[in-house]
Amino acid sequence: MAIVFDWYENPNASSEEGEAALHPRIFMNGKVDTETFCYKIHDYSSFPSWH
Repeated sequence: MAIVFDWYENPNASSEEGEAALHPRIFMNGKVDTETFCYKIHDYSSFPSWH
């Protein structure tokens, strides 16, 4: 599963000329409940599913 992110300017960036300082921010690309998460772990590993 890949982490999707985009670059944003730092909020406390000084007003100096030149390139602005950037930082990454992760995109939330969906939500899953605990049961679905457990089944996904079970599918990709040797851990058992308790649900």
